[in-house]
Amino acid sequence: MRTLRDIFHSVELFVDQPPSCAFHTNRSRLIAMHHQALAPKIEWLVIDPFALGILIITVLLAYGTYGFGGAEGLATVIQSAKRLNDTICSIWGSADMFAAQVVFFWYFAIIAHLLEALYVAYHAIRTLKLRLGNTLMWFYLVLCVGFPVARRLLEFTKVHVASKASGDKKKH
Repeated sequence: MRTLRDIFHSVELFVDQPPSCAFHTNRSRLIAMHHQALAPKIEWLVIDPFALGILIITVLLAYGTYGFGGAEGLATVIQSAKRLNDTICSIWGSADMFAAQVVFFWYFAIIAHLLEALYVAYHAIRTLKLRLGNTLMWFYLVLCVGFPVARRLLEFTKVHVASKASGDKKKH
């Protein structure tokens, strides 16, 4: 399990600033480090193979749904290409069935990713106390690929809750 020290170890420390004894200065530096450490990174979409795979599938579903004018247009295009139609018919039964499933899974992906993104935004704001910019970035990345990005924030949340629980035990 990762600790807060592991998370903040990767954060670039503010070495160019001299140490300060003032509480508010140290607190603001810690808050800035917190937001920097928990900021999502857009490169996760292409670095993580799972995220990249989901992104490609989602884009293909969107193209299949909107690029041909819906299920009817997609089915017409498939039926016009004999070899493609034969392949799809051998797997799905008909081009119409395949086109209907493409449209269904596109809308399913949108709804599932939207619900995941709302859940992640809730934890980003309430549990991790992130600023609006970072929260929106988490929201948009999870909206694009869902779980591969959401699990990163949930890992941060688990570490935060565990460190809070151990801190509460020390107080008692």
